[in-house]
Amino acid sequence: MGRCRSTLGLKLTGLLLLLAIVSPVLLAFLAINVAQLEQLRGVNRVDLYRLALSLAPFSRHIRWQTGAALARVGEAEAAATTLLPLLNEQLNPQIAQTLLTALVDADRMTEALQVYQQLPTRTMINPDTATRMLTAVRSMQHDLGSNRTQWLFATAFGLDFESKDSNSLVSQSGSESFWVTDLGLELFSALNGSTRRDFLPLAKRSESIAVETIVAQTLDVSVNELSLGPEQVVNGDFARWDSQRGAPVGWSPSYMTNGKIWNVGLFVLSVRDEIAQVRGAYIESDESKEPARAGFWHLTPIRIEPHTPYVLSFLYRTDGIPPQPTLQATVWVTAEPFVLIQNDYPLPSTEGRWKRVVIIGWNQSGRRTTIQPLLRSFSIGVAEFTQISLRKIVVPQFIHPALTMVVIQNVDR
Repeated sequence: MGRCRSTLGLKLTGLLLLLAIVSPVLLAFLAINVAQLEQLRGVNRVDLYRLALSLAPFSRHIRWQTGAALARVGEAEAAATTLLPLLNEQLNPQIAQTLLTALVDADRMTEALQVYQQLPTRTMINPDTATRMLTAVRSMQHDLGSNRTQWLFATAFGLDFESKDSNSLVSQSGSESFWVTDLGLELFSALNGSTRRDFLPLAKRSESIAVETIVAQTLDVSVNELSLGPEQVVNGDFARWDSQRGAPVGWSPSYMTNGKIWNVGLFVLSVRDEIAQVRGAYIESDESKEPARAGFWHLTPIRIEPHTPYVLSFLYRTDGIPPQPTLQATVWVTAEPFVLIQNDYPLPSTEGRWKRVVIIGWNQSGRRTTIQPLLRSFSIGVAEFTQISLRKIVVPQFIHPALTMVVIQNVDR
C-alpha cells in the first residue's frame, strides 16, 4: 500500500510539474491569439505580445510575433532587441526584413550591416531601409562586398537586379572606384540628402487661405453655403509610416525606371517630417523609350460619383530641377477621360517655394469610377509633396459640370 501511495505521489508530482511547465506556454499562445484577433480589428495589443513572450521566452514563433508587433507600433529598439536572438536560427525572409528594418529604425546601423552580412545576399529589404543602409555603407566606408552593395543599390533605387537595361549601373555600384566618379558622388549626395531635413518649417508650409475659400471663389458661390465632404485620401499628410513596407501607410513607391519601355532612372524616394520627397539623381534619355519617372501612389482606389464636383488639393515644391525637361513634377489621378483630370498634369517649378494646388473637377463619364492619385517627378532635382486631400464639394444648388479648374498659389504670400 505504501509503495502504491508513493507511486501515486510521484505521478501527481510529475503531473503538477507538467502543468507548471505547460500552462504558461498555453497561456502565452492564448495571449498571442487574442492579440492577433485584436489586430484584425485594428487594435495593437502590444501588452499581450509582451506577456506571451515573458511566459514563453523560448518560443521562436512567439518571439517573432512579438518583435513584429513592436515594430508595427514604432518601438524599433524593443523590436530589434526581441528579434536578435533569432539570428542564431535560420530566419525566414519576413523575419530577416523586420529585424534589419528595426535595427535601422533604432539607429543601430553597425549592427544592421553586421546582421545583413550573416544573411543571404538577396535578403528582401524595403527601399527606405536599403537607402539608409547604403548611405551608411558609403559614409562609414564599410566593406560589404560587391554583391551585397549591388543588391542594396538596386533596392534603394527601385531597379530590377536582373534587368539588362539597368545591369551596368548596378554592376558598377559594387566597385569603390564608381563612388568617386561624378555620378557616384551625385548619387551619394542624393542618398544622403534623403535621410536629413533642411526644408521650410511647418509654420511656413501652412496654408494662408482655406481650400474652401479658394473653391468658393473659383466656383463663384458663397463660402457660407459651401462645405467639403469627408476626406477620401488615406494618410494624406504622410504622418503614419509602415516601417516594414518602407512606405507611408496607404501609399506605395512607384518606379517606372527599369529600362524596358522606360528609360533607366535613379530616384530616391523618402518620407521625413510629413513630407514625401522624390529626388532624381540620374536619368537616361533614349528617345525610343518613355521618360523615367518615380513617385508615391495611393494604394487604394477612391470611388468617384458621377456628376459630382470634387476638389483635389496638396502642397508641393521643387528645387534644383533644370529647365529643360518637358515634364518635371506632376500629379496623375487617372488615364480615363472626363474624370477630374486625365493623365499627368504638369506642375511648374517653384525654385524652393511651397505652393498649394487646388484642382476642381467632375466625373463626367456618366458612371461611378475610381481614381488613384500619383504624385511624381520626371526630372533631376527634388520634388516634395504633402497635405494631399480629396473631398466632395457640397453646395445647396446644382453646379453644372464644367472643364476642370486648376488654381496654384504660393502658401506663404
